[in-house]
Amino acid sequence: MLIDDDDEIEYHVERTKFLVGSGCLIVGFILLVAFIYSVFVLTSKINHKPEDTYLVVSKSPKQNHTIRVVQKGTLSFGDPIVVISFENFKIQRVINNHRKSLTSSDISINWKNNDEATILLSGERQDPEVIEFNVPDKGSNVNPFQVVQKELGLFPFKKSESPNHVNVVELRKLTYSKGMYHYNDNVPIQVYYGKVGGKLQKYGEFSGSNPYNISTFNIYWKGDKHVIIYGNQYDKSGTESMEVEFK
Repeated sequence: MLIDDDDEIEYHVERTKFLVGSGCLIVGFILLVAFIYSVFVLTSKINHKPEDTYLVVSKSPKQNHTIRVVQKGTLSFGDPIVVISFENFKIQRVINNHRKSLTSSDISINWKNNDEATILLSGERQDPEVIEFNVPDKGSNVNPFQVVQKELGLFPFKKSESPNHVNVVELRKLTYSKGMYHYNDNVPIQVYYGKVGGKLQKYGEFSGSNPYNISTFNIYWKGDKHVIIYGNQYDKSGTESMEVEFK
């Protein structure tokens, strides 16, 4: 009887060892599979190339030339990078857009004729960048895209409609392309007004001796026919105002 008890004890000990060993093997196998899977997923993410986002595809008047503008990959921590291409030619630019993705409204392509176009790249934190495009001669290796600096003319930077959307005022400022030097930029801020949807006409201008801080311009309506516009100069010399009355 003692021998049987000893045999039973030894059996349970051996069985316990076997179960413990098997459990360790199973746990080890699961951990190994999890590790291999994690490495596979991480490697896939590293090797995966983010897809480019098409912003604009523009064809020439005769439809035989095409300019494409794409934003490279997915935006992470930096500003968006755009690639402008024509056939095998490309130009790459970084747009200071407060680390936000671009939209098609940030890109403007205007064809002068069938062989020439002007491309305008806009960003929240930069002046518009101007790129001139000229279709190259066959066999030429000259890049058809050239960054230029130029005066862009009057551009609206603020617009406001009356409470019942009858009338509108618009503030316009002489704008320069990115990289162009302009002395103090103390050009007048011009005020245009008129009916909503109609042609606007010039009413007056803010023309102080110092540049205006365009981000501080405020427009307050007192009904549909009376509006007051406030503007501050950079040197904090005080607030100037203008009243516009519609007839």
